[in-house]
This record gives sequence, structure tokens and C-alpha cells, in this order.
Amino acid sequence: MAHPHSFIEMDTTLVTDNHHLTGLNYVWVMDPMTSADILYDLLKTQEDSPQWKKQAASVMANIIGQSYFSELYYQNKKQPLKLFPDEYRMTRQGLQIVMSFRVSLLHPIPLAGSTIDLLTYEPTFFVSMAYTDSGMLHLSKPSESACKLTLVEAQPSDELKNYALSLDTGETPDDDLTLGRQFAQRVSLQCH
Repeated sequence: MAHPHSFIEMDTTLVTDNHHLTGLNYVWVMDPMTSADILYDLLKTQEDSPQWKKQAASVMANIIGQSYFSELYYQNKKQPLKLFPDEYRMTRQGLQIVMSFRVSLLHPIPLAGSTIDLLTYEPTFFVSMAYTDSGMLHLSKPSESACKLTLVEAQPSDELKNYALSLDTGETPDDDLTLGRQFAQRVSLQCH
């Protein structure tokens, strides 16, 4: 059983206001196996029930504990996100769990003349977090015509791919490797 073992499909909107990047809206769809672990105790529960909300809070606490599994860079300098999300919710889509949440930047970033990069990954690569295509990336105000949003695929070496394939379920990669980062797609926003 090679890494990754769980899969999350992502959809991200970069939230802009007054020509500044102010936040990120995430929608993460978990694979059916990962979702089954979460849904097991919630099979007969409604999404507005206290039990459902408690489970949603637990999942969100894990995401917060990992800094939203995200790194945001402005002009190659890491930018802080607010500690707590502005809002979040967990829904069911067939056999899959969907986590939707919005997090604000601690300091809004001016768009003019900016290069902004976003990486979202699970460090051990136990979980693959990926966009199926660039159509999963959005600007909240498409009128920001001076900006270009692109998805850059990771280019891990064959040696690194083989290493990831060799890891069993219970194994974790070398700490200094940050394996997930090596496989992370990069969302790049360039504005003139």
C-alpha cells in the first residue's frame, strides 16, 4: 500500500476586495473511503444535528491544527492566515464528505504588481490534496482582468515517486523531506 492512502479533491476561490487578496474559500471533497470513517457514526444523522456539528467541528479543528494544510506566499515571502476560519460547514454529497470553509488573510495583499503562490498539501503525503484541473481555481471577482491564475503541477523526481510508492500505510516519510510538499500543485496568481 503506497502513499497516498486518502484523496481530497480541492476547489479554491481566491477572495479579492478593493484590489487586494483578502481570503481563501476552500471546498474539499474527500474520497469515499476517508468519508466512510467520518460518516460511520453519522449514518442516520441530519446535517443540522448536534452530533453532525460536533463531528464537523472536530474535522475543522484538525484542519486548523495543520494551518489549513496551506502555505501562501506574496513576493516569495510566507503570509499568515487568520487562526480561525470566518465560516465552515461539512456536508454530505452521496458517499463523500465535503468540507467548505473560508479563511481570511491576516494582512490583505495588494494585487497590483503581485506574484502570489498557494500550496495546499498534507506533509507526509498520506493524503493527496489536488485540483483535478485549473477549472477548480477561481477569483471571486473575475473582473480582476490584470491578474492571471494558473495551476502549476509538481515535478517530483522518479526517485521521489518510487520512495512514496514504497511507503506502507503505517510508515511515515523522513521528517526533513516534507514529502507532501514535493507533490503539491502550486496555484499562482500574477497581477500587473
